[in-house]
Amino acid sequence: MGRTEQVMTRLLADIEAGEFKPGQPLGECALAARYGVSRTPVREALMQLAATGVVERVLNKGCRVRRNE
Repeated sequence: MGRTEQVMTRLLADIEAGEFKPGQPLGECALAARYGVSRTPVREALMQLAATGVVERVLNKGCRVRRNE
């Protein structure tokens, strides 16, 4: 399993566990430090999670946990 997949798995687990709340911003630098990786796998994981609808991209602001509506 590559770094992107590891970050994606851990981030998804943290979101499901309530570590990150709906609407909470997901900063690349903070996530990279949390998971002990560079920003590149974090950025790629966020893009993949955005494609599945778990997180949403906000223009000029990055990503945040998708709100349940």
